[in-house]
Amino acid sequence: MNNLAKHGLASAITLILAIVLYVDSFNLPPAAANLPRALAWIIIVLSLAMFAEALYKERKKAQENQEPKEPILVFRVFVFAAMIALYVALIKPLGYFLVTPLFLITALAYLEATRLWKAVLIALSFTVFCYLLFVMFLHLPIPMGLFS
Repeated sequence: MNNLAKHGLASAITLILAIVLYVDSFNLPPAAANLPRALAWIIIVLSLAMFAEALYKERKKAQENQEPKEPILVFRVFVFAAMIALYVALIKPLGYFLVTPLFLITALAYLEATRLWKAVLIALSFTVFCYLLFVMFLHLPIPMGLFS
């Protein structure tokens, strides 16, 4: 299955789910229906944009000579999957706000996605944002682990 077909299928499934979400929002009280309807419209627009982008890239790729792709490093995929599993396993005993920045820094460094100082800045900013949003603003229970 080529890239365009994959994106087309994902876009179609997402569109269907967004339409179901929009239709189901009519069963909610009017005040509660606004957010699901807005989210449904956002999902619809983004899924259409995803398909349009895939179509654009497919046409662009057809015009250019395609360079050989780098092989997938299976070992790196398994190591990253193990990192995710370890992250999920450690959230409850150690706490979300300790494990999340450590995971983000480690993952970004392992994937060589950015420089180390940027990874630290991203991880700490994201963790502070999550704390302010979920704990301070929404008052949701977050696994605190060692901090409880």
